[in-house]
Amino acid sequence: MPRQNRGIERLKTEVNRSSPDAYAAIIGIPISALVSLSLVLPLEQVGGPIVFKMPRVEFKGASG
Repeated sequence: MPRQNRGIERLKTEVNRSSPDAYAAIIGIPISALVSLSLVLPLEQVGGPIVFKMPRVEFKGASG
């Protein structure tokens, strides 16, 4: 097993041993931060008004 994989497996073991809920927090917070960043960065680059259109729903500006 490569050295990096052993470190990840050891981290999973330690987190699961301490608290199963901690695993969700340790993994969930960074993933949610990346998702937020992937939404914010492209929207900051838009020069005009932001408009989301879906079937039967339309959001303009900061209405969402």
